[in-house]
Amino acid sequence: MKQLYKVCCLMVRTLDKLFIISFIVLSMIDDGGLTADVKASYSFVSSNLPIILIDTRGYPIQDAIRIPALMEVKYHADGSRNDLNQENDFEGRINIEIRGSSSAYFDKKSFGFETQDAKGENLNVPLLDLPAENDWILYGPYSDKSLLRNAITFYLARKMGRYASRTRFCEVVFNGEYLGLYMLMEKIKRDKNRVNISQLTPEVVDGDDLTG
Repeated sequence: MKQLYKVCCLMVRTLDKLFIISFIVLSMIDDGGLTADVKASYSFVSSNLPIILIDTRGYPIQDAIRIPALMEVKYHADGSRNDLNQENDFEGRINIEIRGSSSAYFDKKSFGFETQDAKGENLNVPLLDLPAENDWILYGPYSDKSLLRNAITFYLARKMGRYASRTRFCEVVFNGEYLGLYMLMEKIKRDKNRVNISQLTPEVVDGDDLTG
């Protein structure tokens, strides 16, 4: 088991740089930051991988109903170990929801979120050196016990010259409870930095303009 763990860690380091994300979800009422109870309950303070902190002040993240949040990103570009006390690489508002169909019933949930400005409008931002956009995924590989299946598949697809979601591994703490390893992923959508295709108009119904 120790050998398998070492191999997995080596593959993670090969596929992705070492990053740290710190997500702090706002109260639905104010922007007061992390509560004292959440701050006091952390079981770790640093990691070679991203650390995502989510504080909903008791509000559960819903399925298909997004709740407002604040996101902080902590990231050492040189790959050195990151900790909760370092300066933020990014800080801004998001809204977040549970992602998935059958996976929404897993013990380990996945989440979708959008980065937003102070007015609640979508805001394109580059997270962890990924191209700027506003739609993102926190994927919890609950059914993949290797934790690497999607990351390797997407990595190989990109090496073959095809678009596939770029990923960054991270760790998540939600309301003081450690949730384990997650992947920050690009949500697949039409965008010059993702699926780079033109937007169709209602008049385009056949021919090369439709099929590309």
